[in-house]
Amino acid sequence: MRTREVISRVKKFRDYYGFDIPEADELKTKKDCCEALSRHRVFLEYALSDALSGVDAFEVELGIEWVKF
Repeated sequence: MRTREVISRVKKFRDYYGFDIPEADELKTKKDCCEALSRHRVFLEYALSDALSGVDAFEVELGIEWVKF
């Protein structure tokens, strides 16, 4: 994949998910893209984990039991 395509996909990802990658407009190389995504991946994983924990706790409060596989 060409560098231009990689940068374009990172920007589309940012725009689609409303995800803040402040340095996205300054990306020049594939390495820059990888580093930016790696830094922000940690935040995304934490945010998703936190959100799912909140949903689980709310389900318990409501007495909702889902079959989990």
